[in-house]
Amino acid sequence: MLSSVAKRQIEIIDEQWKANHIEAMSCWSFQDLLLLCIETFDRINREDEGWRQSVFSGKYSYSSEEENVFVGLYTNWLETCKNFLAQLSHFKERGYSVECAVRFYECIREAEGILTPDTDFYVSDTLVCLRDKAIDEHRRGEVEDVGGQG
Repeated sequence: MLSSVAKRQIEIIDEQWKANHIEAMSCWSFQDLLLLCIETFDRINREDEGWRQSVFSGKYSYSSEEENVFVGLYTNWLETCKNFLAQLSHFKERGYSVECAVRFYECIREAEGILTPDTDFYVSDTLVCLRDKAIDEHRRGEVEDVGGQG
């Protein structure tokens, strides 16, 4: 009779260990997925910035179709990656360290900012004043040329 109690306790320990191990491995796999999300965001951002610099420098003509491609990429990326926020919270609540979480959150915020129209983004008086001041300084030629951009 005592041996059956000990046997059941061992089974419980084994089941718990397996469950914890499976969850830990799931967290590792999830972290790999977040790293892919970050890498994809960085790729889209680099290509977008490269295209914008080429347009700004006159190498390429502006194309609303090209801009819409980037808007579509950012939108698809953001919609897909927002699906992972609940799972990320779950792992953090369970005490797991998700090393790339901070960068993932930064990418989410940056994509949201990129996709926010300027009319919605510049809503606070402080931002409006800063924007207007920067435009006025540019018009007066008081801005420093950064990297030959103008």
